[in-house]
Amino acid sequence: MNYSSTFDKAEYPISEGGIWGHANNSWTYLKSSNGVVFPTNGVTNMYDDSYAYLRYGFKSDGTQAAFGPVQTVEGVVSRTSDGNCSVTHEIEIWLHLTDDSNNLRGYELDFPCDGTLQLGRWDGPFGDSSVIKNVPTTQVNYFSRPLVTGDVLKGDITSSGVITMYVNGVPIIRGTDTTYTSGAPGIGGFLRPGATGVFGVTSVKASSN
Repeated sequence: MNYSSTFDKAEYPISEGGIWGHANNSWTYLKSSNGVVFPTNGVTNMYDDSYAYLRYGFKSDGTQAAFGPVQTVEGVVSRTSDGNCSVTHEIEIWLHLTDDSNNLRGYELDFPCDGTLQLGRWDGPFGDSSVIKNVPTTQVNYFSRPLVTGDVLKGDITSSGVITMYVNGVPIIRGTDTTYTSGAPGIGGFLRPGATGVFGVTSVKASSN
């Protein structure tokens, strides 16, 4: 199962003909403009991250089907020259995501602008910070600089719940969690107060087997 996009259309929220989904809830939507997808959350530090998930992908014969549980998502960074990394805006890769009118569940692979990667799990209701839990991780390699345009971010999850985060093909951190064994791949982001410039992705690839 595969899907890829370079987001040639200007859309709010992103849809691409209904491929990207987002329940009617209090979390915010992603927007695409000039070939970049970026978050649209508010100016305060709430938990209103922007996100979208893939409703389906395409088999090798071109037919549509839902993504399986072994998932990989990859995105290419776009950061304008006036982007301020001191306030840690985020690009997010999502795995095993499900949502409804008041809940968001799944694994958030967080790639802040300053390069400090984090792995978390969302467990439910909007506005309840206790539903966001850190997944214990192992440092596989070190990454110690801000993200820049062209960096390739990737996350994957195995059938046994091993989640790995990569930058430019190098595994950086790894954790294991088996709370959610199904759901959709997706992308997301969050802008901190004081945001300047644009921090998002120019392309996305997702696959499962």
